[in-house]
Amino acid sequence: MFQRPERRLFLAAALLGAAAAGLFAILAFGAAPFATAAPPPPATTAFEYRVLVVDFDEYRDAEVYKQAERDLGSPFRATLRMHELALNRVGAEGWELVETVQKTPAQALFYLKRAATK
Repeated sequence: MFQRPERRLFLAAALLGAAAAGLFAILAFGAAPFATAAPPPPATTAFEYRVLVVDFDEYRDAEVYKQAERDLGSPFRATLRMHELALNRVGAEGWELVETVQKTPAQALFYLKRAATK
């Protein structure tokens, strides 16, 4: 149960040696090698928004729509093609589609966003 004095002295010397080695490592090499700096907080991004009105009445007489209707065989597919063309054009400018709202059977609203340009 009781340790001999020599054993206690040995444990104290070992503990003191380990503490001295740790202090030397910190002084010689800086902070412990496993310590890392906290990552910086994420930067907030400002956005700008745009609402694109896609109106069937405005493009149904366009030649590109008529050609799409002939190629695809239906007015519905031709309308989808027109929507794709509109989205691809604004997408090339950096706009991302966020939401769509069908305002009337012939009119849709496309809500777009992109990182604000300064």
